[in-house]
Amino acid sequence: DASSMYTNIPTRTAITKISKWLKDNQEQFPDLPTKAVLKALILIMEWSFFHFGDTTWRQLKGTAMGAPPAPPYATIYFAILESILLRSFMDSLAVLQLYRRYIDDVFGIWHCRMEDNQLLWEGFQKAMNNNEYKLHWEFTQLSSQVEFMDMTITLTHDNKLVTTLYEKPTNLYLYIPSHSCHPPGLLSGVVYGKLFRIYTLCSEETDRLARTKLFFKRLLARGNQATTLRPLFEAAITRAKAYTGPQPNNNNKRDTIGIQLLHLEYHPKHPPSKVLQQGWRDRIANPTNLMPFKHVRIPHTVVPMRGNMPMGLDRMIVAYSRPPNLGTLLSYRKVPELDGSPVSSFLN
Repeated sequence: DASSMYTNIPTRTAITKISKWLKDNQEQFPDLPTKAVLKALILIMEWSFFHFGDTTWRQLKGTAMGAPPAPPYATIYFAILESILLRSFMDSLAVLQLYRRYIDDVFGIWHCRMEDNQLLWEGFQKAMNNNEYKLHWEFTQLSSQVEFMDMTITLTHDNKLVTTLYEKPTNLYLYIPSHSCHPPGLLSGVVYGKLFRIYTLCSEETDRLARTKLFFKRLLARGNQATTLRPLFEAAITRAKAYTGPQPNNNNKRDTIGIQLLHLEYHPKHPPSKVLQQGWRDRIANPTNLMPFKHVRIPHTVVPMRGNMPMGLDRMIVAYSRPPNLGTLLSYRKVPELDGSPVSSFLN
């Protein structure tokens, strides 16, 4: 695990190395506007500002806080070193049988003769930490079992990897109770999401069955009815079993320009989403004996930049937000300003 990875990445060094790497590997990214990407990266990472009280600050060190490119920026930065560093341990010495990293978390399989193990293991740790990349990595002891991300991974005596879910001991499993004022689709989302994790991350069928039963009991304890849960569980398990892995990127995805978003605050007495969708299709998208809405021309006086162009909207998505609840009333959403001297008065 990297210690404070984002804050310890030297900005100028990172941009220089990423720039060189992109230029050296440009044939892998023929459609990438490399110059524009690098200019944007410099703008984001070197000109990040934030407010504190009545003062404004520019961040001089580390990755720009909250910037969307931060995860891939940090991942690529250390991957450049990994391509060189790991070569000797994976190829020449062949002691690192497997190495996987997700941003700042690393999982690996280390296999070495006992007489050489301590020396090579210490050498690997020094190689990871003593380099120009200024990152410090904390290592756990070599073990046949480890927690990585949300999994517990065990290497058995017959060299088989067994995986199961890792859940923190402090997890109270406080799923949203059945009487809560939430859209009905929320429960199905919780069931589908949890069972998908169980069936993709747990390698043993007995473990899957035990965790599914326990999950069912926990939802019952939150007030849900078994008659409501059973069909959801059956459908979710069928879908999880049929999952074959991530699908390749499809360049023929629907253009989001053709989607109309209807944002509503949820209320159980309002018309359900299905009724709203049917009304959209019958009255707006494809009304009887009238031109489909997507072909209606936009008046130039309404949107000058798209005047006389087709509306292009043929689909509606109903997006619900939750109504105010006790948490909204009893917890701070914005910290009030305190009386006293402003922040600027404490600066020289």
